Amino acid sequence: MANQSYKRRSAPRRSPRRGWYGLIVAAAALVIVLLLMFALGRAVTGLFNRHADVPGDDPMFAPTPETVTRPPDLEDAPGVGRAQPEDPSQSWHYETLTPLTEDGIAAEG
Repeated sequence: MANQSYKRRSAPRRSPRRGWYGLIVAAAALVIVLLLMFALGRAVTGLFNRHADVPGDDPMFAPTPETVTRPPDLEDAPGVGRAQPEDPSQSWHYETLTPLTEDGIAAEG
């Protein structure tokens, strides 16, 4: 009788589906590690570029103000022109608020 320890043992048979599960788990772990590295990289660069998050800080990207002009055909049209602003000092009311007369002498009162 031969000793059982000298017999060649065969590897246990595994299900073919079992290999796919390990591959899926490894791929998911790789995706998670990549996402964590990406988030960590953004956090580190955000610390170095903290001032860049303030909107309107760079004059290069400031919006240009819209300029409104009259059409050229209306500039010289008779009866149509720019409204001349009225002089606001015409409606001012002047009064003497000091107790001085015209000569600069204090009025008695």
